Amino acid sequence: MGKIWKKLCALTGLFALLMFSPLGLLADPGSEKSKKVAPEENTVLVDGSVGKSESASLTASSATEECAKNVIPIILSADNNFAPPMYITMFSILKNSNKDTYYHFHLLIPSNFEQRYKDEITNLGEKYNNCKINFIDMGAAFTNMFPAGWPPSASYRLIAADLLPNYEKCLYIDVDVLVRYDLGELYNIDLGDCYIGGVKKAAMALDKGAAKYVLSTVNIDSNQYINSGVLLMNLDLIRKDGLSEKLVSTLKYGIEGKRSFRFPDQDVLNKVCFGRIKFLGPKYNLYAWLPSKVKSSQEIRKILENFFGKEQVEEACTNPCIVHFAGPKPWVNTSLSYADEWWEYTRQTPFHEEMKGKSHHGHKITLRHNPVLHRPVLHKPIPQRKPAPVSPAKGPHRHPTQVRKIARK
Repeated sequence: MGKIWKKLCALTGLFALLMFSPLGLLADPGSEKSKKVAPEENTVLVDGSVGKSESASLTASSATEECAKNVIPIILSADNNFAPPMYITMFSILKNSNKDTYYHFHLLIPSNFEQRYKDEITNLGEKYNNCKINFIDMGAAFTNMFPAGWPPSASYRLIAADLLPNYEKCLYIDVDVLVRYDLGELYNIDLGDCYIGGVKKAAMALDKGAAKYVLSTVNIDSNQYINSGVLLMNLDLIRKDGLSEKLVSTLKYGIEGKRSFRFPDQDVLNKVCFGRIKFLGPKYNLYAWLPSKVKSSQEIRKILENFFGKEQVEEACTNPCIVHFAGPKPWVNTSLSYADEWWEYTRQTPFHEEMKGKSHHGHKITLRHNPVLHRPVLHKPIPQRKPAPVSPAKGPHRHPTQVRKIARK
C-alpha cells in the first residue's frame, strides 16, 4: 500500500509541475495569463515627473518568451511627428528577427501621443508572437528645458536606467533607422565596465568644424565621440554609479550655460560617459549618406578607413545591420543609400500613404513601382515659382547698370 501511495504522489507532483511551471506546458493557451504581461509600476523620474506604464495586449504566450534564446529590451522614443517612422522601425526589427529572439519594446511617448498611433502599434505587436509592447507616458519630462524646436523626447534616453529598473542592459534605437538583421549579436556584446556602447560619429573624421566644437564645448577627444542614435546601455552599472542624475544635471548645465550644446542628449552622454564607452562597429549605425561618399571619393574612403578600419568600412557600406537616416530623411531625400529599402518596408505598413505625403518644403512626392528593382522609386515634382508682381511705382531690385539704362530711356 505504501509503494502505491508513493507512486500516486509522484504522478501528482509531475502533473503539478507541468501545470504550473514557467513553461506552462499544459496551461490553457487562451487563458488571460498566457496573453498578458503585467505592466511595470510607475517610475519617478530624476526630474521629479512620473513615467506611467501601459502594456499593450499580447498574443505571445509565456512559453514563447521563456524559450527564447535572446530576450532583448529595446527603448524607442517619439512624439506624434515621428510616430509613423517609429512604427516602421519596429516593423523592420520584427520582420528581420530570428525565431529564437524575443523583443520587449518600451516606447517613451509624451502625454499627447495620439490614440490612433497607439492602436496601430498595438496591432503590429499582435501580428508577431515574439514581442511585447509597453507604452511609457513621459508626461512633461524635459518639456521646459529646451529652446523651441528641440523635442523633449530626444532626451528620454538619459534616464533609461530609471525607466527600466528590472533590466541589466538594453538597446536604445532612434526611430529614423532601418534594421536589416536580428539584433541578438549586437545585444550580446560584452560591455565590461563601460556605461554604454556606440558607434563613433563619422563626421568627426570628415568635418574639422565638428571636431573643433567637440573639443572646445564638450571638452573631449573628437576621435572618441559617438552618435547616440544606437546605444547598448549597461543599466546595472548606470544605476550603481548614480549616473542618471549626473546626466540630467549636465544636460541642464549644457543648456543654461554660456556654451550651449548643439546636440544636447548626445553631447551629454559623450561628456559624462567619456572613457567608459565601448566602440561598436559602424555596421551597427551606418549613416545613410555615407556609402555614396565612400564610393565617389577615394580621399573620404581612406579617411574613414583610418578612422574605423578598412574591413569595417567595407562591411558597413555593403551590408549594414542598422542604417541611420541621421540628417536627411528617406521621405525627403530619396537618393540616399537604402532609401529604397526603407520605402519597401513602409509600403507594407498602414502609414504608406501618410509618408508619401511628406516632402521637402511641403511639396508632395509621388511613388511609382520600378519593375526592375521591384522596389518603390520616388519622384518629386519640381515646384513652379510664380514671378513676383512688379508695381509701376516700386519695381524690383535692379543692378546699377540696369538702372542707368532705364534712366537713359
